[in-house]
Amino acid sequence: MELTFSPKEFVDKTKKLLRTPEAFYKSVEKEKNWKEAFTYSIVISVVAALFGVLEVTLLYPLFQNQLSGIFTPENKPQLLDVLPAFFVSAIIVVALGFVWSGALHLWLKLCRVKGDYWSAYKAYTYSRAPLSLFGWIPYIGVFFSLYSIYLLVVGMAVHYKISRKKAFLLVIIPLALLFVVQTVFYSVATQSLP
Repeated sequence: MELTFSPKEFVDKTKKLLRTPEAFYKSVEKEKNWKEAFTYSIVISVVAALFGVLEVTLLYPLFQNQLSGIFTPENKPQLLDVLPAFFVSAIIVVALGFVWSGALHLWLKLCRVKGDYWSAYKAYTYSRAPLSLFGWIPYIGVFFSLYSIYLLVVGMAVHYKISRKKAFLLVIIPLALLFVVQTVFYSVATQSLP
């Protein structure tokens, strides 16, 4: 199995995805196998890990309060301290891409939407770009999280040949249910604390 990476192609692909998502997803529909999306997933995860390392090591003073439980002022994170953890997280994110794509595909099958697993994988993998590249930026990272959801909706609409409205509902319903379940568990957990 040979995976190839071209920095120029990665940048061009990312720009097209961010600027014209529908045209981008139509162009990757022609990808016959999983290798291009998998390569993109690896690269975007490594880039996100590097941004995470920079955030924790260079921007530490800005986030000292948020990291107080993890690092003390005397124990400021050093590059070599956090680098292995971030690259392990990149590997986990790449692996979980297959799992989340499978869950998405299963959800779509349950909702009687026709399509294959690799369509879900491409929609999910490429939609992560804004969150991976810009999600670490304080305050405006939330916007990029929402843009990633939008890209997932567009990708599903293109790859599964459904309307954006239906794709939006198919994304929002499980997210809303997950939010409700998470809120309930958090509420129960915090009430049981002394």
